[in-house]
Amino acid sequence: MREDATRSGRAAVDDIGDRGDHALMRVGEAGRAAGPGRGSGAERSVAIALDLFPWPPSYPFLRACLLEALAVTLVGSEPPVVDLACGDGRFARALIERGSIERVDLGLERSERDAADAAHRLGGPVVVGDLVAVPLPDESAGTVLCITALDCLIGGPPPLHAALAEIRRVLRAGGRLVAAVHVPAHDSMLLGVRLLRAIGLRGPARRYAARINRSNTHTVHLDRAGWVAALEAAGLVIERVQPLVGLGPMRARSLLHLLKAIRPRGVARILTRRLLRGPMAPLVALPSTEEEPAAFLVLVARRPGDGQRIAVA
Repeated sequence: MREDATRSGRAAVDDIGDRGDHALMRVGEAGRAAGPGRGSGAERSVAIALDLFPWPPSYPFLRACLLEALAVTLVGSEPPVVDLACGDGRFARALIERGSIERVDLGLERSERDAADAAHRLGGPVVVGDLVAVPLPDESAGTVLCITALDCLIGGPPPLHAALAEIRRVLRAGGRLVAAVHVPAHDSMLLGVRLLRAIGLRGPARRYAARINRSNTHTVHLDRAGWVAALEAAGLVIERVQPLVGLGPMRARSLLHLLKAIRPRGVARILTRRLLRGPMAPLVALPSTEEEPAAFLVLVARRPGDGQRIAVA
C-alpha cells in the first residue's frame, strides 16, 4: 500500500513538470497581480484574510498575523513547494496572493473533500494521504509547509516523531520545513482562562482551556524547548524559532471572538472588518519578543546538506 501511495505521489510530482507547472505559474501570476491593489504589509495580509477566512470573527485576525509573519520567512523558498495537511487550500491560496510563495507544487490532505477543494483553489495536484506516511519519494521536496498541523495530529504526541521523520525523508539536502504550531502559553492567554483564574477558579479554567483545545483539535502540547528538541531528534537543523501572537494580539483575538454572539451575523462581519482595517491593523504586524509569552511559534528547520552532521537525540 505504501508503495502504491508513493507511486501516486511520484506521478503527481512528475505531473508538475509535464503539465501542471503552467497552470500553477498562472496561479502565482494571478496572486501577484491581485496583490498591489490590496495595499501593502499588514493591510494586505488583513485584506486577504478577510476575503478567504471571513468567519468566525477571530479567524481572519489570526490568519493575517500568520500571513504577515510568513511574508519574509518564505522568501526564496526552493521548489518544489509541498504543502502537507493543506486543508481546503485557502491558506496556501492566501500565501500566493500575499506574494510569499509563487505557487504550491503539490498538496497533501487527509480529507478527500478538502483535497478536492484545495486542488480547485490551487490549480494543481493535491494527493490524499497522511503525515505519518507521506506518499512522496525520498528527497523530492525543496520546501515543506506544515501550517497548524503538527500540533493537531490524530493520536496526539506519539505520531509526531513519525511525521517529522517523514518530512525529513521527503526533503532534499538543504531543503526547509516551515511550520506553525500552538504552544501551552496559548491556553493561559485565553480571556476565559484569565477571568476564571482571576476569581480563583483554577479547575474550571483548566477545563475551559481543555475544551478550547478540543475544539481547535490541539493534541500536541509542547513548549518552545519541546518543539526544538522534537525537530532536532528528527535530524533537522533549527534555523529560526519565531514567537507569534503575544499578549496584545491575543486580547484583540478574544474581543473578536465575542463578536460571534452578535446577531444578525452581517453586523458582526461589518464590525470585524472595521476593527481589522482600523485599530487592530497594527497588531497584525506587531512582533513578539522573547521575553513575553506567545500563543504560537513559527518553526524553520533545514535538512542538513551534503557534508553536514547533526547529533540526533
